[in-house]
Amino acid sequence: MLLAGCHHAPPSTAVAEPPPPAPALPPTPELPPAPAPAVPPPTAPAAPVDNMEPIDSSARIYYDDATDFTDSLRLTIREQEKWLNVWSRATRRQASVPPIPTIDFRQDMLLLVSAGRMNSGDQIHVDSVGTQGGHPVAIVRITVECHPFPTNSYPLEIVRVPRAEEPVTFVERHAKSGDC
Repeated sequence: MLLAGCHHAPPSTAVAEPPPPAPALPPTPELPPAPAPAVPPPTAPAAPVDNMEPIDSSARIYYDDATDFTDSLRLTIREQEKWLNVWSRATRRQASVPPIPTIDFRQDMLLLVSAGRMNSGDQIHVDSVGTQGGHPVAIVRITVECHPFPTNSYPLEIVRVPRAEEPVTFVERHAKSGDC
């Protein structure tokens, strides 16, 4: 009996089972993409500076009131060949044609303003040139005599200005002479 209580069981050769798998982790929530670094909005280009300068007397190339330019005209001259043609027409009615002024068209251009048929004593001038809104502008003043002579004239002026490649806008101003 004693032996019965001391009964030993033969050693077990059982294979250990692997541990159960670890529980699955919950899916990682989809993170929104990181925001792009803030890029400042592009700065607007600076507004062009308006710059108007009066025409210096040395820029006045020619003035006459008896020319072949009998219509009102605004003309920009940027090349020598055109300048030769304009000079010929502008001075054709002169008894003695003055020598043609030399112009460096790489740096300068010419503006011709003609008033068309007016009365003797009426005048046309380019008062100032410059830029407005970044574009070339010429201010043209037409002055009318209050007590004109009853004869026709065809005022014309040619001025030298710094070269610009864009078309020039001519802005007219009208005035009466000071003796009105």
